[in-house]
Amino acid sequence: MIVKRWFFELLAALLLLGSLFFFYRCVTSLEQRDYVAAILLMFIGFAVIRVGADLARLALVDRS
Repeated sequence: MIVKRWFFELLAALLLLGSLFFFYRCVTSLEQRDYVAAILLMFIGFAVIRVGADLARLALVDRS
């Protein structure tokens, strides 16, 4: 049980940090004036943050 909790916490942290990559690419796409790619990367970044937050919530519920 403790391995599952740590796995969820680690995966949630990786997803939350990984979403920063998509936002970084979004900013670089805006610098290159590629607005369509920036919008797509922004939506992907928000989706990854949402999944990471849900996994963090699941790890918190599993803790108790």
